[in-house]
Amino acid sequence: MQTISTKLSPDAAKTLVRDWWTALGKYDEDKFLALLDENVVWEVKFVGHWLPNNGVTRGKAMAATNCIGLYGEMYDVARTSFNITNMVSDGDTVVIEFFIDGYTSAGARYDKVEYVSIVQLKDGKVTQVREYMDALKAKEAHSL
Repeated sequence: MQTISTKLSPDAAKTLVRDWWTALGKYDEDKFLALLDENVVWEVKFVGHWLPNNGVTRGKAMAATNCIGLYGEMYDVARTSFNITNMVSDGDTVVIEFFIDGYTSAGARYDKVEYVSIVQLKDGKVTQVREYMDALKAKEAHSL
């Protein structure tokens, strides 16, 4: 029996992605992981060579380690926030612009580093992420 994928409305897709990013920003691992597909692929562009697997994470278990786990290691999560500035969606894809403002775990200022992520959805779960950022600011903040 073939299962039929259901496409979210653009507003529902934006809400799902907003909830997902907010969970990461609040370091809410359970909620963050609950919104990921088991076979998610997350690609971090430009600075990926400084990250595990050249910035490509495959699977929910690896996302727990390489995404939210690494976020907790790289940033002072109590003093760091995600701020969404724009979102557009067709229901299957959400493009989100945001910045991260706060501090690295080493205490360096992470001053409004801008990001754009293209998030693919299927059946109410995040299946793919392609993340782009102001690589120069990120590199300098982390002393890379």
